[in-house]
Amino acid sequence: MRFLLLLLISIVPLTAQVNVLLVGSVKDSLSGEAVGNIFYRIYTTGANPRLVVKGTVKQDGSFQALLRSGSSYQIEFTHYTILRTRDTIQLVPAETFEEVPRTFTVLRLKPDLLLQKANIFAPNSAELTPDGEKLLKNLLHQLRYNRQLFLKVVLPAKPGVSKELLQQRLSTLKQWYARHKNNFYVRRLQFLIDPAVRDTVDIQIKVATVRNLFE
Repeated sequence: MRFLLLLLISIVPLTAQVNVLLVGSVKDSLSGEAVGNIFYRIYTTGANPRLVVKGTVKQDGSFQALLRSGSSYQIEFTHYTILRTRDTIQLVPAETFEEVPRTFTVLRLKPDLLLQKANIFAPNSAELTPDGEKLLKNLLHQLRYNRQLFLKVVLPAKPGVSKELLQQRLSTLKQWYARHKNNFYVRRLQFLIDPAVRDTVDIQIKVATVRNLFE
């Protein structure tokens, strides 16, 4: 019996988790260029996430982190020059130490960068749709987690939309702003009409400016 047990142990591969080296690279989602000098934090997943490691991505966009194979993690990239980004790292079980390459993407911020286009008004109307209300509230959520970011909501010249209706829609947005004026983050939103911009959607959401809060 003892011989059989030893034989089984020698046949069945060990499944104990071992450490692996995450070899990460960070690139801009638009240009594909390396993004460096930003911060990263890696947490365990689950009900009570725990910080495992933190550091700074090198200038060439590379970083390394020693993690446990067979485990899942959440990584977060932050810096005033990028949009805060979260991603999941799922590591498969490994029997020996190995390097695990992984590429991550973030969005590098710059003034006038187009972030989103959307239709938020009812057709031929200055009334916000439920989805429009939801989108505006989501902007406040985004500003909460990106304290360096200031946004502008631009109403472009849209086919079939008169100048009068554009003004009415701008008034609707200003009224929405007034209803949320007690929200600290709404102060980093501005609304404007730009007749030089032509589009087939109601609004364009762009970066107004990015500020280094530590200067």
